[in-house]
Amino acid sequence: MRTEDTLPKLVNDSGFPLQIAMEKASYEAFGFDLGVMRSEFPWANGTYGTSGYLDLFLSIGASRFVVSAKRVRESDWIFLQEDSAPAETIEARAYWRMRRERELGGWSKVSLFPAMPDAPYAVIPGTKDRPAMLERECALLIHALEAVAFQEDRLAQKEDPGLRLYHPVLVTTANLHVCRLPAGSVDLKSGEAPVSTMGLAEIPVVRLTKAFTPPLGTEGGSDLYQLAQGLERTVFVVTATHFVQFMKDLEVTKRGLPIHQPWMAR
Repeated sequence: MRTEDTLPKLVNDSGFPLQIAMEKASYEAFGFDLGVMRSEFPWANGTYGTSGYLDLFLSIGASRFVVSAKRVRESDWIFLQEDSAPAETIEARAYWRMRRERELGGWSKVSLFPAMPDAPYAVIPGTKDRPAMLERECALLIHALEAVAFQEDRLAQKEDPGLRLYHPVLVTTANLHVCRLPAGSVDLKSGEAPVSTMGLAEIPVVRLTKAFTPPLGTEGGSDLYQLAQGLERTVFVVTATHFVQFMKDLEVTKRGLPIHQPWMAR
């Protein structure tokens, strides 16, 4: 039988206190501007045969935040960029929906401000399969996002909510870092880069962009490069202390700058 000294640890290890705190902080920050806020939101994706419960779902204006919370202890996650790539970008592969004569949308290149680091590689300490675990979490988050969007499509047939832009967000208590790595500095024999060539910086948020789900055979593209591009999705990885500010900062328009807004071209 567990003692009173060990029971609180079980509570904290569950991750639910973080989830509850995020919900409270979101309400305090946005109040009645929150269209919907639900924790433990059920979803089922018939395409992939997956289902589960979202830790948190929030709608603020046109934005829908599909959130998974991951509480870890004293952990550092490092996201790698080649130094030839931009340090920050406004581009993301995002999911949007809009009803006109019919329901429009899908995964598209979208401009989202502010600019932030984007990386395809994640280094997570622990067992060797930790990065794969993160990618599986991101894949499930995308499955959940598409399932929730499908449900809103059905509701939109009764009442048009206008543009809906869905953001998959993985919130963590880990410290986040970006590492700029010159590909030419890596020794092919050892597979290692000199420490002196690594540019490391702590960051509050990063965009993790890559193909998290396998092709279903319905994707477009004339070659494998276009197919791979079409499968890319962007998941935001955000520190828990920056979560509310991240939602406040994220926007899809910026005067005087060239932007990708695919819904404007339909």
